[in-house]
Amino acid sequence: MQNSEHIVPISELDYAHTMDTVVLPALARARHDDWYAVERDSEPLNVPETVSIEVPQGIHSQFYSVRQFAQADAEGGDASSSETLGTVVISHGFTEGAVKYSELSWYFLSAGFNVLIVEHRGHGASLRENSDPYIVSIHDWRHYITDFVGAVAQASEKYRLNEQGPLFLFAHSLGGAIGAGVMESHPDLFARAVLSSPMFMPQVGMPLGVAYALASAAEAAGHGAQKVPTLPIFSEDLGKNKTGGRSQARVDWYFHQRIDDWRYRTSAPSLDWVKAALDLDTAVLAPSAIAAIRTPILMFQAGDDHWVRPSAQNLFVRRARRADVPLRFLNAADSTHEIFSEPNSVLEPYLNEILRFYRADR
Repeated sequence: MQNSEHIVPISELDYAHTMDTVVLPALARARHDDWYAVERDSEPLNVPETVSIEVPQGIHSQFYSVRQFAQADAEGGDASSSETLGTVVISHGFTEGAVKYSELSWYFLSAGFNVLIVEHRGHGASLRENSDPYIVSIHDWRHYITDFVGAVAQASEKYRLNEQGPLFLFAHSLGGAIGAGVMESHPDLFARAVLSSPMFMPQVGMPLGVAYALASAAEAAGHGAQKVPTLPIFSEDLGKNKTGGRSQARVDWYFHQRIDDWRYRTSAPSLDWVKAALDLDTAVLAPSAIAAIRTPILMFQAGDDHWVRPSAQNLFVRRARRADVPLRFLNAADSTHEIFSEPNSVLEPYLNEILRFYRADR
């Protein structure tokens, strides 16, 4: 599939077998793990004594080299002359991590792109600001931006990414808000950007004004680390009832990855995360901030989204167009929040639309 003009998604009939025996081994042969040092110390994590952990000390990223991927795919053949089209940098969603993007990374690599996944603060193998491994906390939303930019800069220097083509952004949900903030503050970092179901305002189980007031009061009283009471904690039943996509094969496979690795069991926000997230969204939706964007954007809105607010996405689009930001907007009418976790009938056109967009300047 290397440099394929059209990607056909993995069959859902034997999805787990293909992921475990083909995709993950291929990714492992091309994978490099790094940590970007940040000042704040991580919190001690309260996990069962039976769990062997390494306490996260920085911002974790995974880099996948397309040349190493191609060499592995060729079973030892020489792929040194393979063209690299650039690097797709993935900004993941709330409570997610790198493993969630294994399938998508495989497609990007197969199409000729390196892949860099930055795990946001409070997620995966990155440092935590809450002692409960299931709860995501962040005290200052600006850390999301500086963490991401710093990790990308470190990887760019280490792997000489500027010599391998442009950087492209793929940003989902919370990662979309972070990606927008990065494009507003660093308008020349990415050549093109995909915002997939971006979280320009979240659904938190209560009116946003009430949530902000409650979170602000809790933070002021020193209780910001407490979980939002209306949202569930991780359990083995959670995967049966809470999903952002309709492909049961994809949902089941990812949920088993979470069961097998405590780092991916985050499932609920703290009250201080709610305040920080709403502050982040307010900042990135400001007309003056949006007007600073110069990166061409392809934005997808899920037609049936219960996790983020479409009205806030529409506001971003209106303000971007008013500011002459180069933005193309597509509504995935038949999709839920995670368009990349939908059945192949939805995933295939979505994926290939993204690849055409990234290749548009070639």
